[in-house]
Amino acid sequence: MLKISKLICGTLIAVSMVSVPKPSAADASATASDDKASIEALVMRFRDAFIARDADALMQAYAPGNRLFVFDVTPPRQHAGWQDYKKDWQELFAAFPGPITYSISDFSITVLDSVAYSHRIEQGQFTRKDGSKMDLVVRVTDVYRKLKGQWLIVRNMCRCRSISTLKSRISYRNRRPGWLAGMPVPVHLRAVHVEIGLLQGGAE
Repeated sequence: MLKISKLICGTLIAVSMVSVPKPSAADASATASDDKASIEALVMRFRDAFIARDADALMQAYAPGNRLFVFDVTPPRQHAGWQDYKKDWQELFAAFPGPITYSISDFSITVLDSVAYSHRIEQGQFTRKDGSKMDLVVRVTDVYRKLKGQWLIVRNMCRCRSISTLKSRISYRNRRPGWLAGMPVPVHLRAVHVEIGLLQGGAE
């Protein structure tokens, strides 16, 4: 019995000493590439839902419940929670019932483990009830979190300028101009980096 016990203990020790291979740099790169592709696909589904004026499909890009917080381009300028933001989209589509065009450019994604962020420029044209058009360019910063294996938007921040009127430029809390190369990092981007740090340290 003693010999058997020693044999079992020796086997367990040997097994515990076996090193578990760490993910290689190539594996990490492939994972990041897959995550970027998943986020890009999410944004493309958002684009299609936007053009289709489908608020339900569009909101599938966002984290459910109170995980979501948005700085918007229209009053009240900010939305806390999924339901509140969905209502905002419904009101937008009601105010512009005609055809919508929408395109994305300068889209970049950065993945940091289970958190990611992206920057892009969105350009769209909205049709009012009287048939008149409104053209907009929106600069968007999104923060994503991987929740139960799915990437979803948890923070959304926008800057918007009307092309058709050029009469107003909307400033948002914690944000200011600074997109030109060589200029200081905009306040709203620094806020995003702080937000990412908080999300990385928090539980899902």
